[in-house]
Amino acid sequence: LSFGTSNYYVTAGLSKTGYGPFLCDGLALNDSTYHSANLLFNVTREKWSYASSFEVLGATANNPFSYEYNESGKFLAFHVLKYNLNKYIDVSYYENIIFGPNFNFAYIFPVPYMPVQNIGGANDNLQMGLMFNIKPIKGFDWATDIFVDDFSVNDVVKLNFDSKIRVAGQTGFIYSPSTSACTRLALNYQMVLPYVYS
Repeated sequence: LSFGTSNYYVTAGLSKTGYGPFLCDGLALNDSTYHSANLLFNVTREKWSYASSFEVLGATANNPFSYEYNESGKFLAFHVLKYNLNKYIDVSYYENIIFGPNFNFAYIFPVPYMPVQNIGGANDNLQMGLMFNIKPIKGFDWATDIFVDDFSVNDVVKLNFDSKIRVAGQTGFIYSPSTSACTRLALNYQMVLPYVYS
């Protein structure tokens, strides 16, 4: 169910959601996962855009021969703010948080999740990321995504690298020519350090 215009819309349904330039390969939201009940909101302006997703998460036994569904009692909230620096460069900041079983209405609002998490006791699983899209010519995009699950700045400054450094990164190229039989060609590299998503 959708309502709105091309610049402002709300969608509610049971669907797959993803975020990132590489199909079925997003670091924060991956569109190859299971369907979920979700509520999506989008605002698109000339210089900036904002999108959010609120999802009810399910759980499975991770068994390819079993199709049973287990209720997880968890929710996922995601939002992204994208700013067009110029016609060649876009910068996006995004956050996603997994929480539950208690429902927190504050994660629906377009505010940073970190202070909301701290007000609620800092028990929710927060990740954040920064994405850069560089488009030097029409149809070509160089995308870079830096995803942070946990990062102790104080330990890194003290050169203690045995601490919480849970990050993932992705970079690659996408070519989408407008006048060709090839509609999309993408090449990307992804690195995920240990304990990310744990």
